[in-house]
Amino acid sequence: MRTILILSVASLLVMVAAIVKRTRFSAHAIEHDGTRRLSRHAVPPDDYASLNSKAGRYLPDALKRVALPDDRPAVLIFLKADCECSNDFARLFNAVEQHLRLTATCLAVIEGTDQQVSAFVAKNGFTAPFLAQDNSSLAAAWGISKAGAVAFVRPNGEAEVIWPGMSRQGFRDITNRMGHQNLIPEEILNALPGTSTAGCPLYPTSVSFSRGVDR
Repeated sequence: MRTILILSVASLLVMVAAIVKRTRFSAHAIEHDGTRRLSRHAVPPDDYASLNSKAGRYLPDALKRVALPDDRPAVLIFLKADCECSNDFARLFNAVEQHLRLTATCLAVIEGTDQQVSAFVAKNGFTAPFLAQDNSSLAAAWGISKAGAVAFVRPNGEAEVIWPGMSRQGFRDITNRMGHQNLIPEEILNALPGTSTAGCPLYPTSVSFSRGVDR
């Protein structure tokens, strides 16, 4: 009788464990809902904390004139011309940028030569202002290592927050910081990944994060 009881308890524990596992899997799937491809990669939560642990990251003067032409803040997205993930991000950002530009300047910093970036922009019908940087020097200086990262920059040129990947959550945060919570329609936000997803690595690994922006 005791043996049967022990087996029954063991079977119950196995069933509970299986239910918990399925529940966790379902929650994970919901967390990353939206339009996704296998080429995109979820960003570990620690990446956000480490990326925003340092203060005093400013746009160099040369870029301030492009990204901050007036007294509005700026939203920067970092992409890579030869990255399939960036093709996805560019198309998604096209829709978001149509609304962000009402209250902020938008700028895409795209890794690649002038020719590569021009082809990338044409291929994706990219509508936002963009800058080609073949060495991703701004991303390197700010500690951004993968395509898809998005930065919110204050009018004084300081990066207030950097999201390490593109996400619905990130753009909600940015519009909240601007005081325009409902700036981006829900149908557009719903097309984005639920939490940060990043793309291909930026710049050669030999480039130091402290390297100055030279373009």
